[in-house]
Amino acid sequence: MGWRTLVVNSHSKLSYKNNHLIFKDASRTELIHLSEIDVFVT
Repeated sequence: MGWRTLVVNSHSKLSYKNNHLIFKDASRTELIHLSEIDVFVT
């Protein structure tokens, strides 16, 4: 299993639900399970 490095460099909304980080911006929504995240940079 690989680890993800997340870099948020645009205006977006981040929320948390059921062990998932929810990333929303104007054009997309992504759910990422917390166990996949190693580094988070805003």
